[in-house]
Amino acid sequence: MPVQMLKSYLRRKTFLKGIKYMNNVNFNIYVFTTKNVLKKGYPIIRVIHERDGDWQFLGDECNLQEDDAMLVSLNEIVEFDKTLFDILTLSEGKQALRDRIGGDWHVFNLDL
Repeated sequence: MPVQMLKSYLRRKTFLKGIKYMNNVNFNIYVFTTKNVLKKGYPIIRVIHERDGDWQFLGDECNLQEDDAMLVSLNEIVEFDKTLFDILTLSEGKQALRDRIGGDWHVFNLDL
């Protein structure tokens, strides 16, 4: 097996091991993010868990328009940034902010 394939396999196996310990999280739901995050590589620094159960994973972005939005599975967004495992216990009606990938999350109530 080529080295690159082996590395990819090991990363995937480690990722799946993490999922196994989060039995109460449905990784097949769809979540909102932006093109800037997925296509331009903006780091996810804001996570919103809305009162209706919807999730948003956002970068440091201003003036977002509707056409900036993307819908992906929770599994995809966590594969994109595995440090998001740390925030998947965020309660509905809360948002979390950090200054960089791997930074500490600071949790706040969503404004009405």
